[in-house]
Amino acid sequence: MGREELGGSVDVFVRSAQTNTWQHQALLSTQELGYETEGFGHAVAIDGGRILVGASSERSILAPYPVGAAHLYEQDVKTRRWMHQAKLLPQGMKRGFFVYGFGFPSPYGFGSSVAVRGEG
Repeated sequence: MGREELGGSVDVFVRSAQTNTWQHQALLSTQELGYETEGFGHAVAIDGGRILVGASSERSILAPYPVGAAHLYEQDVKTRRWMHQAKLLPQGMKRGFFVYGFGFPSPYGFGSSVAVRGEG
């Protein structure tokens, strides 16, 4: 479940096989990485031990406007903890650039939609 307000976070829940109830397992955010990002949790995709979190309003030091990002988390098999593995950024100019320039969210912004599949 994503919470997209400034900073944003994603709550991870797992279902207990014994009690058939959902239990909170983790809270993912970029605060543990030493910074906050706008739009973190805008989109979330899960595949087994991987979670990809979109941050559609994340800013870059290379641009004065939001360019968006996606953050990949993987679950450690032994500890069951979710570890940040990568921050994915767009390359080059993207559709929606001028929309962002006027301060409106772009429907084509990087991280506004995410998907993850497989072990590759």
